[in-house]
Amino acid sequence: MTAVEFEERLKRRTRFERYYYYLLCLAITGTSFYILWQIRTRPQFLNRWLAMGTFCFFLGIYGLFKLSNRYKIISVASDKSLPQKKVIIERLLSELSIQVVPDENYYSFTHRRKWWGSPFDVHLFYDEQIVSFSIQGKDYSDGGFLDLGETERLRKKIAKKLKEHLEAA
Repeated sequence: MTAVEFEERLKRRTRFERYYYYLLCLAITGTSFYILWQIRTRPQFLNRWLAMGTFCFFLGIYGLFKLSNRYKIISVASDKSLPQKKVIIERLLSELSIQVVPDENYYSFTHRRKWWGSPFDVHLFYDEQIVSFSIQGKDYSDGGFLDLGETERLRKKIAKKLKEHLEAA
């Protein structure tokens, strides 16, 4: 697998999901504009609907902002050989207590930090120049993207550990 195939695999897997979430965020933001317009034209709605209209507005805008990060691929440049990278990734996975069988130079698994937390789809790839990974939060119904920053924390943790392992080896 090449880096381009890795990116295409992630894009192909999430093509419909991405548009669904953008549409959902736009619908929530549109609903907030409708509610706020109703408040403006009918002042008797002010007490009941102002908080709901404001909440919907910020939720929709926050969702649009977070969607661009949901499909982010982190790449770390490395000049290590492929067998060294494989050993480094396996060491990283064992440190995170993850058991997975690789598909050539590609790893894909679901990671859950705590039993009550949300699961994450993690995709790792390495070739001659880079080690790349992508983390996508997932809900119980394979949806959801507002995870209160848990995806970003896991992304930073894996990037930090990966850089440490690559520099140490």
